[in-house]
Amino acid sequence: MTIDILSLSATEERQLRLIHIIGELARKSVSTQASMDLVMEEMKKSGLATTALSSDLDDMKVRGEVEFFDTLGDLDEVIVLQPGFDRADLAESTRTSVVARKRLLRDAYLRWMYSGIDLGTPVGPEAYLASAPSILGHEYSLQEIQLAGAWLKENGYISGQSAWGHPAPIRPQMTPRGEAIVEQNRSVNDEEAAALNTFNTVIHGNANVANASNHFSQSQTIHQTWVDDGRKLAQAIAEALPGLQLSPDANEALMSSLDEAEKALEGTPDPSRARRVFNKVNELLLSVGVGVLAGVLSDQVKIFLQQLPT
Repeated sequence: MTIDILSLSATEERQLRLIHIIGELARKSVSTQASMDLVMEEMKKSGLATTALSSDLDDMKVRGEVEFFDTLGDLDEVIVLQPGFDRADLAESTRTSVVARKRLLRDAYLRWMYSGIDLGTPVGPEAYLASAPSILGHEYSLQEIQLAGAWLKENGYISGQSAWGHPAPIRPQMTPRGEAIVEQNRSVNDEEAAALNTFNTVIHGNANVANASNHFSQSQTIHQTWVDDGRKLAQAIAEALPGLQLSPDANEALMSSLDEAEKALEGTPDPSRARRVFNKVNELLLSVGVGVLAGVLSDQVKIFLQQLPT
């Protein structure tokens, strides 16, 4: 499970980054407490302002994520409660998810380009990298930006010439389609999902449709979204392995099952085989996984299993 970062307010995003920092520090300590000195040090390292720290902690306390017993001026440590760890895990799964990072970057890069072109400033990949774009403090690489720019061009949101070894346009320009997405506050990812639903089938015979006509054509193209979702899910679980805190044997067993899952999605994918393999992955997550992250991943596997063709 991940979070839609673009839907968050500035305060919500800041507090999500903060609970992630506090949760990570608390896990490294011998207790569930995080030293405020270390919290502020990590905030400065990640470019997170400390000016709103007092009010942010108050909000987290009200939500039951943290506990403390003094004013900020004399506060030495913050106790992280289970809802706080859950929130920190959700932040970590979002900021490290390949799928979430790609989806957010596509929209963020397009909006940044739109503003830059309007202001007359450089808007290429290198310039965007210099602005230190990130997802919850986890900065994007130039390679990620290049791939996002190439995707935006391939799907008609921007135009411009690329160079060998640099798939994204060097000096991108917005297309009318790209401008419309930004100005209407829509997401390129929503358009991508909608584009899958086209049709291409010819139906003959007596059908009680199309004004009682007994012969009509209907276009139908069915995209096997479950195959793509399965690949993304297997990749997401593989990336989350460090956070599951598995024993070496359990880690090896889960990796083996994920390899089997990827093979089940190759060539001509077999839904029955995929169901069998992902059921095994889910059983391992529930039996050997530790903490809320294992539960979150298990929920995602269950959702995937429900969408498999019978």
